[in-house]
Amino acid sequence: MSDLKRKKITICRHFRTQNTSDWEWMSAQKFNEWVRFYESSLPLKGHKGESDSKDWEICVSSSLPRAIATAQIYAKNIPIEYNSDLNEVPFVHFNNSFFLPKAGWLFISRLCWFFGNGEYENRKKTVSRVNKVIMMLREKNERSILIVSHGFFMNCLARELKLLRFKGHLSIYPKHGKFYIFESYSI
Repeated sequence: MSDLKRKKITICRHFRTQNTSDWEWMSAQKFNEWVRFYESSLPLKGHKGESDSKDWEICVSSSLPRAIATAQIYAKNIPIEYNSDLNEVPFVHFNNSFFLPKAGWLFISRLCWFFGNGEYENRKKTVSRVNKVIMMLREKNERSILIVSHGFFMNCLARELKLLRFKGHLSIYPKHGKFYIFESYSI
């Protein structure tokens, strides 16, 4: 087994997709429809990768279409593995008659995650997925790995990497297509 401490991990959020405004008002039903659309959406056209200038040996990507398409652009010359453990934390589906801006539905969905709504994935389940990803990374011989994932899941992964003494920074709202590098300087 190779040593995780000696790995350079580059985390990238998928490219931007066609999306509605975060402030568009919608019913719970319309939000649920938007979630289904978003989960199957592809990135907008016109993105170009910079993989020729990177030293990645392998790419591990979420299995959602927008991440797969991003990985195929950035990792043209290296092997790509698809792993559903890197998928975004699922959004809660609502059954009520409220109208809220999409940002409100997203916020409430993440509150349900935080407080552990039993019907959907909660923090404990997400951390379990993150730990599975970290174990998978430990077992890889490659030292420089590109991970293509999703904003909320990336924050959970970055938090756990920092607990393992990796150095790096990830903004709360990671930009689409931007690279966030995490390295360990200890031996």
